[in-house]
Amino acid sequence: MTKLQNDTEAFTGLEASMVLIAFVVVAAVFSYVMLGAGFFSTQKSQQVIQSGITETSGNVAVKGEIYGIASNDTTTIEKIQLAIGPAVGGTPVDYSRISITWSTNNVTPIKLIYTSSSPSAGQWSVIGGKPGATGQDDLINDTQIITIIACPPYPLFIHDRFTLEIVPESGAPVSISRTIPAGIMQANLLY
Repeated sequence: MTKLQNDTEAFTGLEASMVLIAFVVVAAVFSYVMLGAGFFSTQKSQQVIQSGITETSGNVAVKGEIYGIASNDTTTIEKIQLAIGPAVGGTPVDYSRISITWSTNNVTPIKLIYTSSSPSAGQWSVIGGKPGATGQDDLINDTQIITIIACPPYPLFIHDRFTLEIVPESGAPVSISRTIPAGIMQANLLY
């Protein structure tokens, strides 16, 4: 009679192929999860970049010099005159929705109120524009520059330092700090 021998070599090959298939499946699932996380991260990054572009495109910029207009007796500055326009490559800005805040080292920030008429203390207004203004809307586009007259709530004396902060509806605020010169004339270039 012949003896039966236990031959396990065939089972070893089958087991090895099953383990290999299991590793391939696990690697495929892992790579699918990693690719999904990468696509999700990329999508979130694109959203953040797009919102950043939207925010910066609504910015305004000061165009030209800033002047202090004195009172009739030329002892105090009662009005600040400056020109603004949209930042380079920016989108149109609605100037009626701009917020202007005035402050000094001794006075907490005070929001100036927009008026369409001649401004008085604590108010600001638009007095003019350059070509491109239609007069039908309050938008400043890339071809427009408007002149703003801001009247601080208190008169400014020589050597007073003040800060105007212009905040558009969307976009970054523009902060302007200036000092009243030692000699006050009717119109003064502020530095």
